[in-house]
Amino acid sequence: MESFTHTKLQSSCIMLHDLLLARPLSDLFSALSLPSLRVLEARRNSHIYASWHHESMQAFLARSMCPLETLTIDGRAVITDVQRAEYVSLIPSLEAVNYAYRYF
Repeated sequence: MESFTHTKLQSSCIMLHDLLLARPLSDLFSALSLPSLRVLEARRNSHIYASWHHESMQAFLARSMCPLETLTIDGRAVITDVQRAEYVSLIPSLEAVNYAYRYF
């Protein structure tokens, strides 16, 4: 995927509807830079539990250097308390890392 920077986008919701799309999510995070992003919501709609793409999310946040305030990870993606703490330490403006472990 080709690199892309969007300098004005402040809020985004990314929804995955199948486990097979998990790799493209990682590819998307690897290609995107969103320096104005304040709110990000990522949702998985799958009946299968899967690990979260933590490394690609960290790289995305570090590259974007955005003033992110809220990160929400929803659906059946599995993240740990350590991973949430790493997001907070990476982005000083981050006020909330929300995590919902549910199927929608």
